[in-house]
Amino acid sequence: TITNNGQVLRTADGYAPHRPAFAISAFGGCSIENFTVVRIPVLQKADGREIVLNTNTTTNVAPNSAKDASRIIYTRDWGSSVGIYVRDAVAVDKDGYITQKVQEASDISIPEGGYVLYQRSRREYEGEFFNSCAVGDRIHLDTVYEGAQTGTVSASIAVGPRVVKDGQMYGDKSTYNKEGFLASDITSGTARRVGIGVKANGNIIILTAYCSVAQLGKIMQSTGCKDAINLD
Repeated sequence: TITNNGQVLRTADGYAPHRPAFAISAFGGCSIENFTVVRIPVLQKADGREIVLNTNTTTNVAPNSAKDASRIIYTRDWGSSVGIYVRDAVAVDKDGYITQKVQEASDISIPEGGYVLYQRSRREYEGEFFNSCAVGDRIHLDTVYEGAQTGTVSASIAVGPRVVKDGQMYGDKSTYNKEGFLASDITSGTARRVGIGVKANGNIIILTAYCSVAQLGKIMQSTGCKDAINLD
């Protein structure tokens, strides 16, 4: 999951909120956070009705297969068009208004400053959201960083594993696995690594070391980091 300048560039939240992220708040403060990016569109009809999409969305990721019914938001950070078969999609301008509705098409263009709300396949219990969409309707889309302690997130990148928490060395194979890191070269191997940490005074430490992830935690703790994660 990556955000920049308050905009969500990509979400891959399969391991959220367990996978940590290095985050910068709107006020410039840095922290190691655990959060889930929640973006649930609400269709606002001209007659005053509101229809909520019945699931969270992801952002700028490809469907896993032709049967993948994930609801995906595509912005210009993805490209000028989605470039994938469309079962259902609407193009939304920078003010939140639907400018185009497409069903069963080969592609759909992504508006500059806006986005496309898309799905590759229909769900067994589809609901009425996409069928009810019409050009001129408005979609309200908030972004909530559920679980974040910093308030508004200006920039973030989800990495890991976490190696220091509240000033103490943190993590073992079970926590690494919970964060989505399963390969032995990550969980126990020795390699050239990059760590990033936040000290109690808010200063940032970035360093490299040839070590295991556990050893990286000891090194980051020795520099005075309150929280730290493996960056690479």
